[in-house]
Amino acid sequence: MPEKVRVLCPFCGASVWARPEHIEKPLRCPRCKEVNRMEALTEAAPAPQGGSNRAAHTSAASAAASGDPPAEAVRKAAEAGDAHALNEQFAIAMREPVREAAEAGVPHAMFDLGAMYDKGLGVPQDYREAMRWYYAAAHAGDARAMQNLGVLYAKGQGIGQDDREAVRWLRKAAEAGNADAMNNLGGMYADGRGMAQDDREAMRWYRKAAEAGNADAMRNMGFMYAAGRGVARDDREGVRWVRKAAEAGNVAAQAMLGGLYAAGAGVARDDREAVRWFRKAAEAGNTPAMNYLGVMYADGRGVAQDGREAVRWYRKAAEAGNVDAVRLMAEFDAAVDRRRRMLTLFIGMVFGVAGLLTSSRICWGLAVLALGLGTWRTLLRIFRPRS
Repeated sequence: MPEKVRVLCPFCGASVWARPEHIEKPLRCPRCKEVNRMEALTEAAPAPQGGSNRAAHTSAASAAASGDPPAEAVRKAAEAGDAHALNEQFAIAMREPVREAAEAGVPHAMFDLGAMYDKGLGVPQDYREAMRWYYAAAHAGDARAMQNLGVLYAKGQGIGQDDREAVRWLRKAAEAGNADAMNNLGGMYADGRGMAQDDREAMRWYRKAAEAGNADAMRNMGFMYAAGRGVARDDREGVRWVRKAAEAGNVAAQAMLGGLYAAGAGVARDDREAVRWFRKAAEAGNTPAMNYLGVMYADGRGVAQDGREAVRWYRKAAEAGNVDAVRLMAEFDAAVDRRRRMLTLFIGMVFGVAGLLTSSRICWGLAVLALGLGTWRTLLRIFRPRS
């Protein structure tokens, strides 16, 4: 048996020597300091190393045209304008050039390859492989990789969930100036994950991120002001920050701003403006906004009352998994059915009275027909099977 064998760290990609009896046992990697199970190699590992060989990335990128062609289905979807397919097509074309540059030690290529594995673009989604390349890029100083490592630790993707480790990486990225990490670190403080809960510290990091242009942080600041968390409650200031986020294109903030206008919270109630922001968010795929837009159409607030349009938005939200929309659609259908039954019974009563006064057989016949139809609808409603 050989005295030592080469093993590979699954996170940072470092290849190191270890005793055979230590293979597949938890070891601390000398490079990234993570404790994990090392994987034995039959040959030296092509481990990512630090460095700045940008020329390798440039030359590899120039060879992208000779790389693997995209799948036919992806190509057709991309030509049809599908945004995800366009991203996938580009990722497939750039896969080998990016890998070549990453293995040559180019930090931003290491990050790009990690992101491709993270999102499953151009390669099968693999969070462990994403973490390996993020580690390599983070140790080379890439703040985006530090931020993404923090997110993976927080979500438990590619590794067991570890809020303390998530905070450690988010703090590194935030202190390096990454606005997404500043916002996410604020969220960890607000929720008390990986550290003591601290609204003031959460607000401090949200403000830093917002001032750096992060729209999610602007929305979060709006919420903190409206709730009086970490700052004195100030509804107007809350609306101001939510509006900034909404105008910056943040879909969740657009839905939130619509809700503020609908409720008249921190701003004069304005149903037309509420509908405008709900529509923006709904058309961008926000399911609560679809639901609220359906409510506005059902109630005739800010728009002409339109039951069909209400049901259309309820259905879109329900198909996207919004439970409230399923309930509201059922309630709306029940209300419409109730109105129809009541109208049918009322018409039957009118014809019945007319028949009584005029002794008209036609009126009596119409009365019997309408009353029978109304009664039949009611019985169907009562005895139909429940899902």
